[in-house]
Amino acid sequence: MDEKIKTGPIMKLGDLQRETSLAQAEMETSQQKLLDAQDKQVFHEKKKLEYSVISRDLSYEFRAKQQRFIRLQINLKNQTDLENLAEEEAQITELKEIQPTFWQILANCLDRLVEDNKEKDIDLSFTPNLKSSNMLVTLKGLTDVRHRGNTPEAVEVFEAMSVFNNLLTDICRDQVRGNGFNASKQKQLKQPILHLLNNPRIKSALSIS
Repeated sequence: MDEKIKTGPIMKLGDLQRETSLAQAEMETSQQKLLDAQDKQVFHEKKKLEYSVISRDLSYEFRAKQQRFIRLQINLKNQTDLENLAEEEAQITELKEIQPTFWQILANCLDRLVEDNKEKDIDLSFTPNLKSSNMLVTLKGLTDVRHRGNTPEAVEVFEAMSVFNNLLTDICRDQVRGNGFNASKQKQLKQPILHLLNNPRIKSALSIS
């Protein structure tokens, strides 16, 4: 059963025409607002899509530049570390060159060794005359690869030289880095030389009792 439309008082024709015209104008205004809003929505959705593509491309570009920056930063650090290390090693080498050498300290130890033997031994007319200079020549000869550089005695000398060099390098490195003087490390410099001179093979080669 159809529902009857309730109506108010019957309007005059002129009033009805005005109301109709006003309603039409309001409807058209509302329609235009709707169309404008829809156009803006389409525009912004299009822009959103455009910016989404731009954002994606910029994201790829950023990551590529970021990775390049990180690689360059690592390379820069490595290169800086290498140059600093090279500079430090140059300073250490320069400092080592003005320090007493292995052979100089060995010569001093041999001098003391000869003096100690003179004090301990009875000096007979036929007692072998130990000379530190001769012993030094003998030890240097052991390291001459043209002669007997591969003998067990030579290995002992080379080992003592290596330990001495490493100790001296550490001491000079501490000095270059500003760590200050270390008396205990300085005393350790003689240890490989003293150990060498107490080696039975070396004592035999030098005719030391």
